Amino acid sequence: MKSIKLLIFCLLIPGIARVNAFNDSIQPIPEILNLDLPLFDFPSIRYSTESGIRRTLDQTSDLAVNKKVKDYFLSYENLSMQQALAITEDLHSTNYYLQNKLWNRILPVSQPNKKIFNRIGANVSSGIIDYLLAYQIMIFSPVWLHEEFHRSGLTLQGIGSHNDTYYRFGTRSTDAGGSVSKIRDEDLIRFKANDPTGFVRTHSSGIESQYYLLRKLQMGNFFEAKQYPIVAMNILLTNAAVNYVNQFKRDDYDSIIDSMNVRGTNPSDRDYVGWDFTAWVYDLFRADQPYTERGTHPLGNGINRIIKRSQLSDTEYDYLVKMSRMQYLNYISPAMIGIDRIRLNDQWAFNVSMRHILTSFGYDLSLDLFLDHRGNQWLFSLHNYKNFSTNFPGLEIWRKDLFPKLKKENLSIDLRTMLWLQPQNQLFLTDKSQVGGLLGLKATGKISNRLQYYLDLEAKSDGWVAASPYLDKSISFRAGLNYNVSQN
Repeated sequence: MKSIKLLIFCLLIPGIARVNAFNDSIQPIPEILNLDLPLFDFPSIRYSTESGIRRTLDQTSDLAVNKKVKDYFLSYENLSMQQALAITEDLHSTNYYLQNKLWNRILPVSQPNKKIFNRIGANVSSGIIDYLLAYQIMIFSPVWLHEEFHRSGLTLQGIGSHNDTYYRFGTRSTDAGGSVSKIRDEDLIRFKANDPTGFVRTHSSGIESQYYLLRKLQMGNFFEAKQYPIVAMNILLTNAAVNYVNQFKRDDYDSIIDSMNVRGTNPSDRDYVGWDFTAWVYDLFRADQPYTERGTHPLGNGINRIIKRSQLSDTEYDYLVKMSRMQYLNYISPAMIGIDRIRLNDQWAFNVSMRHILTSFGYDLSLDLFLDHRGNQWLFSLHNYKNFSTNFPGLEIWRKDLFPKLKKENLSIDLRTMLWLQPQNQLFLTDKSQVGGLLGLKATGKISNRLQYYLDLEAKSDGWVAASPYLDKSISFRAGLNYNVSQN
């Protein structure tokens, strides 16, 4: 009941905040929709194709595969993190675009009180649709995205897998849900032995997707002034992530796992991890422990994949309690109540968001600072990477439209840079640091009034970066199209 009251209260604030706090001029709410069509992602396409072939042939990840040109279409069954993010953002952005169009017609903005109720109505109706998309439709929703991020780590190991949200509209609709299946125990044994930090990262990457999706939506509202009604989405996804990390505190946590194990008669149908965070903290502390030491599944076939609370040591339990409390820091942002930007004067505007994200070595606590100075837009993010006992600093900078004069040529270039110290070799129990960084350039050009192309090049050193599956050094190249639905 308290959660419902909080949600209603937060949905009422956006219109009031926009008018009273910012003294906005009374102008129609913009109707903007620019769909991202992510066509190509290298080197992800190589890993996705190999894991797709193994999934089709029911092969383990240690067997070589022979790729043909037609096999590269299988890569779209194992999307990269960035491709999956784009699809989910497109889905929900379409909802917000339609809600803005609808409420501009139901309640045109001509005076402050009408703007208040326009925004309240748009946030309520978009929240209802967001909820239905996420928990009823599932496919391409944040639930689907959560599982696709889990699959990305498996894909890098060449492991075929299945996102069980796809069962939603098939003959096995009762099996639809937030899980990843069709994985052999042999592959999980090999994965943890070969890449224990990558193995840990796959457990936490699900909610990483949720927080990064919110970051992208908040960036769109700040940098592009979309005024999308995302209050409910902010609350729903943050609440879902926070509650999930805190789930292990339930009195019936272990007994529910017992019932889950009874239903998983076929090892192939079992989720690869079960509930994420008891497994995450278990493997975080036990990087050198072979996967087989989880023991035999209660039904006697296969490995007992799901980690109960009772299997955690006192130290592991206490650390997870600490992480569950720190998750509440993700609520700290004016964007949570519909405040997209805070205007200081006619030249400066800003916003802030705090994020606590679990990682391969512990966690990343960051503060995003959005800045707009006379149309020059920046995102500065201060990072504190921490393993068990040591803090490591980091800085991230985004610059929108690095060369404004290029707009005359229908071209824009965005810059992203990062510099960090992170735990050496991504280890949880070390005080040694490792210097790293990232450099990214994204060029966007015009094809027609509605269609644009983009080319995105990113190079990084060893280290963890949100929404990048690579813990080792990598060079990534992405290409795609932007389709502007709202352009005349």
